[in-house]
Amino acid sequence: MRVQQSVFELTVAPNSVERLRRRAAPLIDPNTDSVRWYALCGQCVRAVAVDGHGPDRFEQPPLAIVC
Repeated sequence: MRVQQSVFELTVAPNSVERLRRRAAPLIDPNTDSVRWYALCGQCVRAVAVDGHGPDRFEQPPLAIVC
């Protein structure tokens, strides 16, 4: 079973998250797709580990990680 196809990291203002979710909803087939939204606090962001090419820290905490 494939768990993920794409992961997107977003930095969005708290008042924009619901609007973004509403815009994404028509693109999702609820029978075959799922979108998971994870909010990260500052402490969680500091605990993020990155392997490979890319920044080792976010400039500011992302408020949504979309999988």
